[in-house]
Amino acid sequence: MEYDAGAKLADAIVRQLGKVEYYCTAESISPDLAVHELRKSFKRLRALLRFYPQIAGKIKGKARKNIKRFGRILSPLRESYVNVGLFEDYLAGSGLVSEKQMKSTGKKLRHKNLGLISGSFDAEKLYGSVSKCFSGMKSGLIDAGACEVTLDMIIHEIGCNYLESHTRFLELPADKQAEKLHSLRKLMKRLYYQLDFLWLLHPGCFKTNSEQLDLINDQLGNDHDLSVFMEELRLPEYNFSKKDLSALGDHVNRLRGQNLMTLHPRLNGFFCEGPEEFEKKLESFFI
Repeated sequence: MEYDAGAKLADAIVRQLGKVEYYCTAESISPDLAVHELRKSFKRLRALLRFYPQIAGKIKGKARKNIKRFGRILSPLRESYVNVGLFEDYLAGSGLVSEKQMKSTGKKLRHKNLGLISGSFDAEKLYGSVSKCFSGMKSGLIDAGACEVTLDMIIHEIGCNYLESHTRFLELPADKQAEKLHSLRKLMKRLYYQLDFLWLLHPGCFKTNSEQLDLINDQLGNDHDLSVFMEELRLPEYNFSKKDLSALGDHVNRLRGQNLMTLHPRLNGFFCEGPEEFEKKLESFFI
């Protein structure tokens, strides 16, 4: 069966660029939602660009570098919004520290988010930068994909990403350090987006794996968000005492621990297949 992998890859790239344009120009969408959706599109684009062959190396390298830069610009904005949500969900009214301190902290977190959005997020300017980045590059990538990308290359790339993720999982320290889990999360997010692309070629393939990955990425994201949130609370601007920080840190660590109790079995279940077995399973869908 002919899957026309290159043409579908080109279509997927164009579709994501269309989403970027939409979330940069839609007036009815809140800036925080736009930031969230833009970051997802940029991550998906970076994952898809890895399918391109070496012939498009210079083109895709420049595109991935610029997309990574856009993501870094948006990351603090997204984190500030998530911090507000975590505070309201887990700390406000908890009684861990004085009510006065809690009200002051909530106000500062919300003010910081509003300040970052109003001062750093210029959707029109961002879209101009994205358009400039992909001007002339899009046709080059599409041509390279349509002519050079094959199904075997896509399967091999996904197999390599599974191998890298599998290795990173096996190397996780017993104490599940936040930065190590975040490093694993980035690899597994890429793997999720690439497996999702396979649905365009073979609808329904790896359905169970994709569903598992979705849950795992959510939990890895929760762990990272809680870690970033605690680092935010440690900043001098919030004026917490050492005693307060100890109480808050213990509470956040309990939340992380509860999350990890269900995350670890899911990771074990997802990585029950060795890298070679996984790649053979990939190939079997397209025989």
